[in-house]
Amino acid sequence: MKCFIFTLFIVLLNLTNSNAQTDTNSNKGIYTMSLSELSKVKVITSSKTDELIDDAPNVIYVITKEDILLKGYKNLEDALVTIPGLGVFHKDIQMVAQVRGIAPNDNEKITFMINGQSINQVYEPEVFNGAIRLENLERIEIIVGPGSVLYGSETLGAIVNMITKKTNDTEIYTSTGNNRTHSATLNYGAKSKKGNVFLSASYAEKGGYDAWSSNSNSPGNSSLSGTEYTGLLYPSFTILGQATHKNLDFQFYSLNSQTTDLHLHKGAAKDGRRYDYLNLFRVKNKKEWDNKTSSRIELLGGSKRTLRNIVELGNGTGDQPQWDISQTFYATEAAVQRTTKKNYFQAGIQTQLKQHRHNYDYKIYPDNPDQGSIGKDSTYNNYIRSIVKITNTHSYAIYLSDEFKLSNKLKFTAAIRFDYDDILENKNIYTSPRVATIYKPKENIIFKLMYNKSTRMPPPIGTPLNMLWGKENEGEPYAPSWATLNYNADKPEQLTAYEFQSITYIKKTRIAFNLYYQVLNDYITWFAPRTNVGDFTGYGFEAEVKSEISKKLNIWANTAYTQNEFVASALFFSGTSPVGDAAYKTPSNDKGEAAAVPKITGLFGANYNVYKTINFSSYVRYFTLQPMNINNEWIYANNVYYLNATVVWTNILKKKWDISFSVKNILNNRKFIGSQWQKEAYKPRGENFEITSILRF
Repeated sequence: MKCFIFTLFIVLLNLTNSNAQTDTNSNKGIYTMSLSELSKVKVITSSKTDELIDDAPNVIYVITKEDILLKGYKNLEDALVTIPGLGVFHKDIQMVAQVRGIAPNDNEKITFMINGQSINQVYEPEVFNGAIRLENLERIEIIVGPGSVLYGSETLGAIVNMITKKTNDTEIYTSTGNNRTHSATLNYGAKSKKGNVFLSASYAEKGGYDAWSSNSNSPGNSSLSGTEYTGLLYPSFTILGQATHKNLDFQFYSLNSQTTDLHLHKGAAKDGRRYDYLNLFRVKNKKEWDNKTSSRIELLGGSKRTLRNIVELGNGTGDQPQWDISQTFYATEAAVQRTTKKNYFQAGIQTQLKQHRHNYDYKIYPDNPDQGSIGKDSTYNNYIRSIVKITNTHSYAIYLSDEFKLSNKLKFTAAIRFDYDDILENKNIYTSPRVATIYKPKENIIFKLMYNKSTRMPPPIGTPLNMLWGKENEGEPYAPSWATLNYNADKPEQLTAYEFQSITYIKKTRIAFNLYYQVLNDYITWFAPRTNVGDFTGYGFEAEVKSEISKKLNIWANTAYTQNEFVASALFFSGTSPVGDAAYKTPSNDKGEAAAVPKITGLFGANYNVYKTINFSSYVRYFTLQPMNINNEWIYANNVYYLNATVVWTNILKKKWDISFSVKNILNNRKFIGSQWQKEAYKPRGENFEITSILRF
């Protein structure tokens, strides 16, 4: 490997244009910008309009396309684990994100967006295993904490908004690496005075690895010991189309993802397969009525489907359950904006119709696999059962937002949202307010005091629409005992955060510091199942430093501290479940600390311009005091760190070719760490590398 890297280095030095100068603008990310550039970075996610990142009424971070290239980010997991307050750990085979210590057992607490349109899947979103690539992005805007006031009742703890490129280039990305990692992305862009077109198609696949121990608390996980199913991605595809013409904006997004699945039957992931399908569209029209007033109308819709299937029956015996969860939806938004020298006001109305039609849990018999066709549309029979009632649900929302500039130093923002959703039996209207004061006593000092609240409605599978689980279905055919301990969710989740942020620029250094206190009421999760299981409270801080040491060297660092307590109000399975899995017990230690949530995290990195168009970037990711359970005993994973590095050569062959070599977990640290919610411990993926080629023409 060392000989290969050395040879590649020499070849690329000769191919690099001898007249090329260091392209400091094309290879600059937010960590390598000058003081004036850092203070002028603009974002759109917080307020649905362009504003300076330091003026946004949320704690928000930006990852640029240059950061993605120089730091070797290939997927969302790579990018998000570098953001203070965020973390990504295993639940079983699925990777799941944490937000400020709130560690769910799925990814439904975060809204993932493409250009402001949600791409969350219908059930337990799978976004970190690599099907979603980053090569088509201009930047990623990340709100840490509640930020749903303008977006809707499916947003709670964070927003990850991926902004696509606007370019006149055609780009071809190809990557290959160990662990059977392969991917390719084709981007095409065209711009004119009247609009732009951007098309992107991606393919990705990745081999799995051995993550579990034979003495895992869960028999399902222990059966995977010695196998390479964790993190396995079968050939998966995404397609994106985005076009603007004058006042019109059209977007189409499609995802076809295949991963392993767990806990379907005795064979666990060895026979289970999960398929996720998304087909989403959006048409938007924005009209300027005069130099102060504008309006926006959006039409959205699409279909979402998650299929959990048995592809091989193996040696399992008895019934083999299957899931087919799907949803079709149509949504509208109408908004008006009024802008003056000191004021920005907007008001909007959002509606959504969701159709729940084909949501089944059906069975296959190993001796007669032809039985159990999903074409039988019956609530209960010998082979098939409906999970969710065949019905429509409706949601309506109104939001009002006003931003008032009191002076050049002081700005005040207030917003409120009203949500109604008949997916719940109690037909209440829920409010989600936002208040922020932004004060700049000097040009290089900013203080932000913020209050934010998000309200998230439960998915249909965890509401009274569920015909299989919940205490209300106790005694019904096929209703398992472990799934009827509690009633299905009858309240939405509500996350409230009180935040203070200070931002200081000192010469060529930016320092940001955040303090927060948060309360999450009526937390909803799969276990217990899909009920309001309890409440989280917590507090902590986050700090970030970015500095330009010289024209060639830039450094960045961040750290976060979180203290959380989970208090369960629901009944949890106190013994052994029907499949022998003890994971249904409360997922926290005797201090109320949630499984797999590190108390302290940190990151330190540097980017160095080695020679003209050759850049080297490396960072260390660290965490400690992470609760985990081994052999049914609570302990901590302490002083865990991972080292990553990327070398990038740009502007080769007359500036038409870039190539990068990235290595993750260089030290091959496979020390056991905590698994979210399950009270488990697993080994992370070891050393892995990827070589990426980028051609432009």
